[in-house]
Amino acid sequence: KLLREGLSIDGSNAALHHVLGLLLVRTGRQGEGLEALRDAKRLNPEDRRFVYVLGIALNSMGEQEDAVELLESAHHEFPADFDIAWALATIYRDRGEIPRALSMSAGLLERHPGNPDVLALQASLTVMSSDVGHP
Repeated sequence: KLLREGLSIDGSNAALHHVLGLLLVRTGRQGEGLEALRDAKRLNPEDRRFVYVLGIALNSMGEQEDAVELLESAHHEFPADFDIAWALATIYRDRGEIPRALSMSAGLLERHPGNPDVLALQASLTVMSSDVGHP
């Protein structure tokens, strides 16, 4: 209620749209939540967090192609953003696009050497890559 009141006062406040979107998605109102997250990104496209969260929401709701397109565009705009690159690497992995996932994880490893999560992802992708074509 408070978020909607805030938006009635200032409908151009991207942060309010973002928080409302998160709340709606988490309470099972995915359609409304996704729309609010889209509004946040539209109102403030320079906020990489808004773009990332929208991409994750799209992917979680089965709109994988839209999520990948959005996150790839965001990665070109914000190449050093860990969360965006991580999301792409794991979505590629989940889609079975191991070479793309490996490429993305290599970039992460270059920017974040020694990160245990990135090292584990890289190792698992390397194993997956060597298993491709082997029953």
